Amino acid sequence: MAATTYANTIWAQVIDPLHDLLVGNFAAVLPIYFDNVTPAKGSEWVVVTPLEDNEVERTQKADTRRYTLRLDYFLRTGGAEGRLTQLLCKRVEQIKHLLFVSGDHDATGAAYYWHDGVVQSVNYEATTDEDKAAGFRRVTITWACTSTEIYA
Repeated sequence: MAATTYANTIWAQVIDPLHDLLVGNFAAVLPIYFDNVTPAKGSEWVVVTPLEDNEVERTQKADTRRYTLRLDYFLRTGGAEGRLTQLLCKRVEQIKHLLFVSGDHDATGAAYYWHDGVVQSVNYEATTDEDKAAGFRRVTITWACTSTEIYA
């Protein structure tokens, strides 16, 4: 019996290109992580977490799936609460706009990654008591996209 081969589609077609997209636009100010970390330095960061992988359609030659990811945006408060809501809203709007204009994403113009990308929700009340005690605020962005893998 031949060994089964597979592609890590969610990573190759969604997570890695999303990382590249975010880094390409926010590299100087917004580190991107894939594990729930609190960096020692920096005033803001994003943690990307896959939530769902749902089959949309399967044919003999292709598989279309709908992926849902959570982007947790963190901002250190530094003890100042005065303009935090304005700063949170500004950065989240920048991320939302980037995801909107990249709804059908091909980073190089030659490679297909996803289509029908949409921000499903933004939760401005995601900050937990633990987050507050650690000195930061959190906004959760739920984003979904569709990707089709063509079998050779």
